[in-house]
Amino acid sequence: MKTEKVLLVEPAYPNKFPPLGLMKIATAHRLRGDEVTFCRGNNATLRDKNWDRIYITTLFTFHWNLAIGTINYYSKGKIKPLVGGVLASLLPEDLASETSIIPHVGPYTEKLPGLVEKVGLNNELSKIKDIVVDRGIDALPPDYEMFHSISVPYDTLLRNSYLLRTTRGCMRDCAFCGVKRMEPTYEERLPLAPLISYMTKKWGDRRNLILLDDNVLFSKKFDSIVDELYDLGFKAGSKHNGHRRCVDFNQGLDIRLLTKRHLKKLSTIELRPLRLAFDSYSLHETYTKKIMLAIDCGFKEISSYVLYNYNDTPSDLYNRLLIGCQINERYKSRIYSFPMKYIPCSSKDRHYISAYWTRRQIRGVQCILNATHGIAPTKLDFFKRAFGDNEDRFLRIIQMPENYIIKRSEYLSSGQIGVWNKDYDSLSTSERSEALHLISGGKNRAPKSGTTKKINAFLCHYVDEYHNY
Repeated sequence: MKTEKVLLVEPAYPNKFPPLGLMKIATAHRLRGDEVTFCRGNNATLRDKNWDRIYITTLFTFHWNLAIGTINYYSKGKIKPLVGGVLASLLPEDLASETSIIPHVGPYTEKLPGLVEKVGLNNELSKIKDIVVDRGIDALPPDYEMFHSISVPYDTLLRNSYLLRTTRGCMRDCAFCGVKRMEPTYEERLPLAPLISYMTKKWGDRRNLILLDDNVLFSKKFDSIVDELYDLGFKAGSKHNGHRRCVDFNQGLDIRLLTKRHLKKLSTIELRPLRLAFDSYSLHETYTKKIMLAIDCGFKEISSYVLYNYNDTPSDLYNRLLIGCQINERYKSRIYSFPMKYIPCSSKDRHYISAYWTRRQIRGVQCILNATHGIAPTKLDFFKRAFGDNEDRFLRIIQMPENYIIKRSEYLSSGQIGVWNKDYDSLSTSERSEALHLISGGKNRAPKSGTTKKINAFLCHYVDEYHNY
């Protein structure tokens, strides 16, 4: 069997997680004895070498320009790359139109010549040979060697964590989510032990286990999944070189499916944090109930993904964030809320604004989060300082000039925020509606004048908001 020279490319977008698809492809080629090289971004020296195969991954659709630029860059070489990943799976026709490359859609289940035989000869991977026959490269463990001697944004994660799945896909088809389109078939049990054994033998033991399951609670084999995690050394209280271990279902658990039985089972392993999603205020009673169940089962460290800019309003976001802080205050828990701005799965940039928000309000929330490092404060008094002590105050804060929000202490001390509030309060209902409309486009878009003197006085606050911060 002829060995091949393989180039794996990740566009140079910011990324907290390594490209899992490319890592599995690397494992497949190394098993065959092929030469594998990885790079991030454009590299003329590598592009112009004689490669047998070039693979390019893609991630979020809003990285469109960067992804397309990378694909076109490597397409100028001697062979055409194979392109896959999230963006390629969600926008295949658009990608083909821009690059003249038909991308691969969904999980990569290719079976390279000789791969199944090589898997059968490996002590650890021979246990998953039948799965590789069915799922090809997608069934393999990720390769860590491809990052050796390369500085990547996810260095720390690679040193400390196994990165795997116990299930694949989700049986829901939420309108804001692309999982169903990328992975239409739900797989309720993927093996862990042979993959971890293989990875440990080649690259050493890892302290933590990050699981990228889309919705593990749909699995009828949930109990056996948790039992395997327990048996693999991740039972509650377990340590690695003196430090607590961690199992992290990083994509979160579905609060609509979560039960006390699930939570009791999960309490047998070192699950930290417990991740949930609070996508809509309509689920606030369910969310509160499941949080209380989690606290009863011993979970104190809870992370909540809070979707906004979808079908919610700014008030909805405030009230969802407030719930977590109020529970923290009462039960001394640690609920960390991560507001996550919704961007449609087909969007080629980050500019989407829903019908219930304005660009000004979205940017106002982001200015607050810049000061809190992307997390809503867990303590109620700090939360109220950052987001306002009531809903009306929050709605005011996110309408303020950006510099007033980012340097709030400074502008409070100078009295400028007090003047802003006075000018805001002086507006009649119709004037306020006009003024808020005039500033709704965000920084550098507000006109200098409206239809009344009061509106003009209010607009003066926005003239220099892009300076001095």
